[in-house]
Amino acid sequence: MFKPQPTKGRREDGVKVEFVYCDGARDDVQLSGDWTDWRAIQMFHEGGGMWSVVTPVPPGAHEFKFIVDGEWKHSNRHPTIGIDETSLNNVRVVLPEPRIESQKTIADPPAGSIPLSKTSRAASRASDTGMD
Repeated sequence: MFKPQPTKGRREDGVKVEFVYCDGARDDVQLSGDWTDWRAIQMFHEGGGMWSVVTPVPPGAHEFKFIVDGEWKHSNRHPTIGIDETSLNNVRVVLPEPRIESQKTIADPPAGSIPLSKTSRAASRASDTGMD
């Protein structure tokens, strides 16, 4: 079984992840996973037998299951982990949100290089194509 890996410096609310259940339900579907200590999260009926929810999940590998009309079920549409029907859980690996760097300044050209002006670049291209 996977254990959630703590990520140093991660946001406490996690990465927003969408979970979808489309394997048949009459009245109600909830999501439950190791990142919530298996407490249920209500899913929303989208119509046509599809239920979904977007919820924050910490980065790492996580096991989860659905509670469908009061019964614990795994989905055949998601990867599973376990040894038999009674121990199967779905599993998802959540990647950390990408770090967005602040605007970088253009570095000075290397020592000894000569920056080309726009006109000299155009002239250089023209001579490369034989148009001079």
